[in-house]
Parts: sequence; structure tokens; C-alpha cells
Amino acid sequence: MDYAKKIMYQSNYWYNDGLKKAQERDMSGAIIALRQSLQYNRENIAARNLLGLVYYGIGEVAEALVEWIISKNLKPRDNISDSYIRNVQDSANELESINQAIKKYNQCLGYCKQNGEDLATIQLKQVIAAHPTFLKAYQLLALIYIQTNQNTKARQLLLTARKLDVSNTTTLNYLREITRQRGRHGKDVDRKKKKKDDYYLSNNMEAAKEIARQVRLRNISGIIVVDFINLKNKEQKDALTTYMKSLLKEDYVKANVVDFTRLDLMEITRAKKYQSLQQALSYCTQ
Repeated sequence: MDYAKKIMYQSNYWYNDGLKKAQERDMSGAIIALRQSLQYNRENIAARNLLGLVYYGIGEVAEALVEWIISKNLKPRDNISDSYIRNVQDSANELESINQAIKKYNQCLGYCKQNGEDLATIQLKQVIAAHPTFLKAYQLLALIYIQTNQNTKARQLLLTARKLDVSNTTTLNYLREITRQRGRHGKDVDRKKKKKDDYYLSNNMEAAKEIARQVRLRNISGIIVVDFINLKNKEQKDALTTYMKSLLKEDYVKANVVDFTRLDLMEITRAKKYQSLQQALSYCTQ
């Protein structure tokens, strides 16, 4: 078997693995497998289209559109991605509802950062009602419930989230945290400060993951300044910096964390390359 055939074989192997996992609602596993398939052969149209469907299945509509647009550019004719894109564009009201839900979710991240969990709770319920497959909304609302000791409500949300993606590590970690809290129920241990610091770090890391995704998705370039929740603990600040650097390493464009400024703002630089998502969508609809 020559080198080219080996590459194709590996790409198809990971595609089949991703297909199997997607059929089992193991969306996180499917995403990993399909990305691996595309690492071997970026022109594997079936893998790219399926990756878009997987993203769509967990409420990540923008990510899904990116994969389908790339697929269409690689194969303009006889490509089912054209139908997927058209279906999304034709459902204008639904698409607008999803866009508004995502905007509200991003607002809720800001509310949590400003200790506005009550307002975030109300809005997240609206987000889930408008966008029932939005996995991250379930997780954030569950996290708020966990932090306010409403574990029964948190568990119900996480069980729904697990149906959307059976192997998502965030969902499983939150479920384990609820189990741990039940196990130590009744013990008089004062860990409020540590829990608060850990809560801030957890929120910052969740925000960092979303920021890195949005930067890559929207192809934002230049100097990017991020205002995280202030971390007084240097070890936690270093942990956040290391985590953000690891996320940026996955970017297809060179990006780097410079440092925290004197105002505790994280400064990131990213090279300018390729067209933005907005430009790609405009080209697609012409």
C-alpha cells in the first residue's frame, strides 16, 4: 500500500469511527474522530459534512455552517452540504431565534462574571426554551445551580445534557461533583473562599474555551484584549494563562498569549490569514 492509499485509509477509518460514535450520541467522541479524519485528508467531504451535522446536533450552528461552507468550496457540485446550508438559510425565523439565544448565552457569561447569577438563571431558561439542543446553556445553568446548592435542579439539567452528548467531559464532571457533594453532606467544613476561587477559575476557563473558539470561528486577528474575572491567586492566573495557550495551539492561525496587563486584562495576538466567517457566508449566498 503506497503512502497516498495509507492516508486515505486512515481518514476513512476515523470517519467510520466518528459515524459510529455520532449514531450513539457520543458527540464529543465523534468530533475528535472526525477531526482526526480531516487531519489525514482535509478533502474528505463525508467526514466534513458529518462533523457539521454533529456540531448542529449540540446546538453549535455557526460551527456547523463553517464546516459545510468549507465542504461546498472544496466540492461545489453534487454536495449535500449545499442542502444543509440552504435549509438553515431558509429557516430565517428559526435561525434568528438561535442567534438571539446564543447572544443571550454570551450575556449570561458576563452576568456570572459580575456575580449576577440570578439574572443569568432567568435568561438561561429562556435560552434553553428557544434553543433546546444548546448543550453549553444546560451546562452553565447547571453550574449555577451547583454553586447555589440546588443539586436536584442541576442534575435534571445535566441528565438532559448527557442525552445530547453522552461522553461530554464537562457534563460528566458536573455530575461527579454533585455526587461528591452528596457524599460529604452534613460535614461542617468551611471551604467557601476556595470554592469561590475555584468557581471563578472554572468560569474563566469556560469563557477562555468559548473565546478561543469564537476567535477561530470569526477569524479575528490583531491584538485581542480579554477581561476575565479577576484572579488574586497567582497560581490560578498562571493556570488560566497556560490553559489559554493550550487552546490557541489548536488554532490554524498563529496566536499567542502575551501576558496580563497592569489592569489584569489578558492580551492575545493573532496573525491575519484567510477570510472571515462573514465574508465566507456572503460569498456563499451570492
